Amino acid sequence: MRGLIDNEAGSMVANHNISLSAQGLNNRQGQIGSIQGGLSVDAGNQAVDNQSGLLQSKADLTVKALSLDSTAGQITSRGED
Repeated sequence: MRGLIDNEAGSMVANHNISLSAQGLNNRQGQIGSIQGGLSVDAGNQAVDNQSGLLQSKADLTVKALSLDSTAGQITSRGED
């Protein structure tokens, strides 16, 4: 686990599972999603900033972080396998 993932105003989309592991995640106004699979975010002992951002999956969605700010953002999962 190294460094911060900076996806500010960016887009990360995959057909299957996405697993991110870093020392923090900046997804301000960004989009991270899995079309057919799950999404796992491990920010270690740092923050996840999802302000005005989108974290989305079709299957399971997990976020591990010291803190989570999703002001005006969305975190959604259909929970399907």
